[in-house]
Amino acid sequence: NADGGVVARLASEYGLTVRSQKALSLLGSILVKFGIPDGRPVAVVRAQLLAEQDVLGAEPNHIYELNGDANKAVIKRFSQTAAEINKAHKLASGRAVKVAVIDSGVDEDHPALLGAIRGKFDALDKAPVNETAHGTAVALLIGGGDDSFKGAAPEAELYVARAFDTTKEGAHLNSAEAILSSLDWAFQQNVDIINMSFAGPENRYIRDSITNLLSLDVVLVAAAGNNGKKAPFAFPAAQPGVFAVTATDA
Repeated sequence: NADGGVVARLASEYGLTVRSQKALSLLGSILVKFGIPDGRPVAVVRAQLLAEQDVLGAEPNHIYELNGDANKAVIKRFSQTAAEINKAHKLASGRAVKVAVIDSGVDEDHPALLGAIRGKFDALDKAPVNETAHGTAVALLIGGGDDSFKGAAPEAELYVARAFDTTKEGAHLNSAEAILSSLDWAFQQNVDIINMSFAGPENRYIRDSITNLLSLDVVLVAAAGNNGKKAPFAFPAAQPGVFAVTATDA
């Protein structure tokens, strides 16, 4: 809740590096990602920052995982229900509904998505795009379509945000910071629905962002994971007001 000078002071005083800094309109505050070069425990640095008057709060940059096996079998199984989907299309096609998809990258050249994607955002703009299968599958299941395949809401306007990817070495880039930036972008696009096919621990700022979106009547859908009733709660699906989606059988 301060200008850049305070951020620089905090970095110098506590031996931190400033990895990123951005204003989030959805939260009305400045989000700063600090690195800890000397490897001190995150909990120690968090306690130090929370004691600062200009710090509204501090959270670990939690890691989240995409849910579901996004291969051709997903689309094949979905296409097997095409007769039922076609009946649904007679009732609602998604026309004029804006749906944000926070996921991996999306193959914008896929023939069934041509014309369906109205906006895009890259929360990982400094990283090469290595993963598009999951995001493309989710986008196809939601909207778009051609003569061979139609999504659940083929006339929906899709807004895709890349918040998930892996490096060639296999390192995950799926952080709370990227999700927060994507939620903020979706808010600025004035979307009606946000799809979040990922899960992880509860993060205060993701929770607050979702609470603010719910107050604006945005519909939020999230993956609860497919690990059964004994699995730990998965966020953001476990947050009140979010539609939680899971599988019950094969």
